[in-house]
Amino acid sequence: MSTKTTFKRVALVAVASLGFGLLSVAPSNAAAGDFLASFTAPSSATVQTNAADTATTRDLGTVVVSLATASSKTFVVSPAANADTATVTMAAQLASGTGSAAQQAKNDALLAKLDFNTASSAVAGAVTPVAASASNDYNFATTGQNVLNNATVETSTSGTVMTTSAKSASFTTAVGRAYLVLNALSAGDAAAISGGVVTLSLTVTANGLIQTFQQTFTLTVGTRTAGTATVPTTTGTINAGGTATFTYTSPYTAVLANDAWTERTLTLGGTAVGSTFTATAAATGGAITLTRSDANNIVASAVKSNIAGAYSVTYTIVVTASATAAAGSTITVAGFAVTVQPYTPVYNSSTLTPTVGTNGYRVSSSSGGDGFVWAYAADKTNSVLSVAVQQVDQNGNNISVSAYANSVTATITGKGSLTAVTNASADAVVKSQSETALNGLLSGNDTFVVYSDGTSGEGKLDISVGGVSVGSYTLRFLGDAASIKATLVYPIGNSAGGTTGSVGAATTADTTISARTNNLAVAGTTSNVGSLTDPAIAVSVLDANGWAIPTTAPIVTSSVPSVVSTATRLFIDSGVSAPTSLKYSAGTFVQHYSYTTLASKSGSTSDLTFTFVNAAGTALVSPAVKVTVGGALAKATLAFDKASYAPGAEAILTATGLDKDGNKAYDAQDVMANGMLSTLAFTTPASLKLNNGTKSRTVNAPLASGTWTVTAYDSLDRTYTATATITNVAQEALDAAKAATAAAEASTDAASEATDAANAATDAANAAAEAADAATAAAQDSADAVAALSTQVSEMVNALKKQITALTNLVIKIQKKVKA
Repeated sequence: MSTKTTFKRVALVAVASLGFGLLSVAPSNAAAGDFLASFTAPSSATVQTNAADTATTRDLGTVVVSLATASSKTFVVSPAANADTATVTMAAQLASGTGSAAQQAKNDALLAKLDFNTASSAVAGAVTPVAASASNDYNFATTGQNVLNNATVETSTSGTVMTTSAKSASFTTAVGRAYLVLNALSAGDAAAISGGVVTLSLTVTANGLIQTFQQTFTLTVGTRTAGTATVPTTTGTINAGGTATFTYTSPYTAVLANDAWTERTLTLGGTAVGSTFTATAAATGGAITLTRSDANNIVASAVKSNIAGAYSVTYTIVVTASATAAAGSTITVAGFAVTVQPYTPVYNSSTLTPTVGTNGYRVSSSSGGDGFVWAYAADKTNSVLSVAVQQVDQNGNNISVSAYANSVTATITGKGSLTAVTNASADAVVKSQSETALNGLLSGNDTFVVYSDGTSGEGKLDISVGGVSVGSYTLRFLGDAASIKATLVYPIGNSAGGTTGSVGAATTADTTISARTNNLAVAGTTSNVGSLTDPAIAVSVLDANGWAIPTTAPIVTSSVPSVVSTATRLFIDSGVSAPTSLKYSAGTFVQHYSYTTLASKSGSTSDLTFTFVNAAGTALVSPAVKVTVGGALAKATLAFDKASYAPGAEAILTATGLDKDGNKAYDAQDVMANGMLSTLAFTTPASLKLNNGTKSRTVNAPLASGTWTVTAYDSLDRTYTATATITNVAQEALDAAKAATAAAEASTDAASEATDAANAATDAANAAAEAADAATAAAQDSADAVAALSTQVSEMVNALKKQITALTNLVIKIQKKVKA
């Protein structure tokens, strides 16, 4: 083989090796520490600048260096300065040929913008830094991808140089990684570096074997070129409560394929307080996504399709002015601006605001009261109620100019007056008032005041605007006291002595009473009930209409003070209930009383009467209520109202309690103080507190069938039981139906068996009939044969007779001849 041929073959092998990037070069001083080194890197990347021809710092890819032991070799790791190392270095590619100077400038400019870094550019945060993590920092803590190999290799970077060194003398393969980073681009950089090429070369220390030759990296930078966008208008107008729509188109003439960017942020601004906006968008040449970051900002994110070229997005923006937006205020968004215009108010509705006067009391039904306006009929000079009527326009704004307001009229039917009834007015009673533009009284916010006309009874105030009723109030004018009534809530007091009735325990604000302002009563005497408020006697001082009056405390008299010493007023009821908080009023102006017993014999009684002297000087005395004293609970019974119930049916469970003397145990003792158990599941009552010796609760029977036994445990754990049967009629009907079905099926089976037997008997009868027929046929055949034989015998006998006769005749002839 010639020398020239050999050279060509070597050159061919070298070229082939270059083509695959795997040519290995063994240094002349290779020794025991030989190792293999290789790397991978991106060959190209594409970057799109924004409309300002700038771009933020970003990662273009990852360079990975691999170190592996050669056969039967180990790594040199110490001293550290002599450790086996592989280094990747970036350099500007040397340009040649036509245009080389311009290309070289691009290559040099690109190199100046590139770096290696073991942490992602997101950690440094060209725009908004993020926390370092194992996914964006190859040397992060103990979990980064380089640190995972820190017992074997260590990677560091410095500008355009990346170094990976062995840290262990023996391992099979380990890698080091670094990001290829493009630093931020300023305007003009894109053109300077686009198309630039850099080389990445691998070098090793003395004992290494390079497995990857020099590689190149090319960067293409596209400039996102904006077209002619819509020019926003700034002279538009909008009405308070109205809307305005804007259309804005943002086109681009050149965008790289798959480019993604924040197209813009739509921001609502201006001076019109309370305004809102919405936006939709449609894109051509790609997609657009709108994300609302808050009430005043919507971020538009654009994505180009996979075909480079034109892109356009059109926004439709709708702004809404607040109904209360001031005329002259502005709304701005995306460069557009509109000014809120004055408008002509048109009546829409009215708001009524009632306020009680010094001769008035009212709690609305929405606040738990009875909603009535209460007043003393005798007070004709102090106001009872004032009602402010505020007219509202179509935008929800208050009408304050009479020209835009409707006429307002207040009318009283029944008791009451719209002016004070005084001697100066000749005691005139006014039942109707109007405020109109004609009489000059109309303002848009008009107030009417109610007074007593001096007589007790009921009246009604009606407010109308523009001839249409917008609200009404029931007025009740209280007369002088005419009677007094006492209702005994707890008739059995404690024979050992004690107080029955309470304002409630002050454990929380909800459990005891709370004072309520009442212009008709003595300050501080009217209160809202609490959830634990528990009067023993409810006393009502009534006028001639039967309405309770808030008065000073009636005087109580006990017929036997040694049994019931006294009764004390606790407070006057405000009439406010709050069922959700277990607060139940006894009625507006009802007076709550407790009573106190002294130690006395069980079964002793005392009559309590209440006396009140009215304005006329008449002493009014209530009918007596009888208080009986009883001892502590000694025994009790528990019973259902029925012997059996359907599942879930209502059942009445009644407890009856007696003291040791057989009298009714004193009230409020709980027969189930320590709980209740049941053989079948049901919702037990909260308590069985005695009242007048008994307590009934309505419960729902269990859903399960069977024997239902409930057991109550009193405070001393004595037990009381009641038993009933839960009968499931539907189930019993179903069971009966099943039994009937089974019986029917059994009857059917029996009928089938009988039918089979009858069929068998019929078959047997048929067989017997056939046999009889056969016997009859045989008998007939025999009879026929006998008849035939008889005939034949008869014929033979007849023939024989003929022969005998012939023979006889012959003998006679012979005799005659012989004789002759």
